[in-house]
Amino acid sequence: MSAGTWSNESAIGARSRVKGEVSLAYVLLRAMGSLKITVTMFGLGILLLFLGTLAQDQQNLAEVKRLYFNAWLAVIPLDVLAPITIFPHADPIPGKFPFPGGATIGLIMLVNLIAAKTTRFSVHAKGAKLASGVLVSLVGAAIITAVIISGHAADGLQGAPPISYDTLWSLLRAGFAIATLVLVAYAVQTRKMPKLTRILSWIGVTILLSLSLVMIFGGSSARLNDPGMRIVWQLLQAGIASAVCLVGLIMVFGVRGGNVLIHAGVGLMMVGQFVFGDRRPGPGVATPVGPVV
Repeated sequence: MSAGTWSNESAIGARSRVKGEVSLAYVLLRAMGSLKITVTMFGLGILLLFLGTLAQDQQNLAEVKRLYFNAWLAVIPLDVLAPITIFPHADPIPGKFPFPGGATIGLIMLVNLIAAKTTRFSVHAKGAKLASGVLVSLVGAAIITAVIISGHAADGLQGAPPISYDTLWSLLRAGFAIATLVLVAYAVQTRKMPKLTRILSWIGVTILLSLSLVMIFGGSSARLNDPGMRIVWQLLQAGIASAVCLVGLIMVFGVRGGNVLIHAGVGLMMVGQFVFGDRRPGPGVATPVGPVV
């Protein structure tokens, strides 16, 4: 009996220690995903953008991007706070102060984003629905990858779609008309919803209806030129890929699937900018030619 009691107590103690370790890891992860960190990084990012804009009074855009936005630590001269065009002065103001660079702010925001989603978002699906949702999400991610790769191919951004631009324009007009009708049907159903929802719905109806009328009855003057239609084609591809991914994420995360997709997109842009952002090459190294996101 005593041996059995000791074994049970040992097992309970072991489970408690494991639970404590998991709880500590969860607490740390949740702390890294704090909204306070998000707000702080957004504030620092806005301030860095302001300082970088002021710095362009005496430096070109490439230098500002390298020293401020692509750097881990930005060393900012006090003279930046007094632009010559606003405060004329012959000698620069002495002194500098350190400030988190764009790379540091972006990395912290990315970690914060991942930690927040990991601790605050739970998987709603189980079994076959979960497997199906994961599969659809992966298919959407594969399509998104294909769109990105094709967009940076030799003829990706400059290439024409498999249909003519005139046909694409007709489909675009039809799409706006259908979207308008769908939004009108939704707005009519918002009579019992909060007032702000009703107002925003009818504002959306007004905007979509106006655009649809201009596109349908505006004639050739309303048609986008070929460069504009090329951008529409790229956006259409990205929209289809995102829609597939959204369906899968909704199957996995429920109504929060859209939120997950938005934040995944933000994270992708942050990683893309850091990986493909401008870098000053070392001495004797030629500037690489490649895609810039």
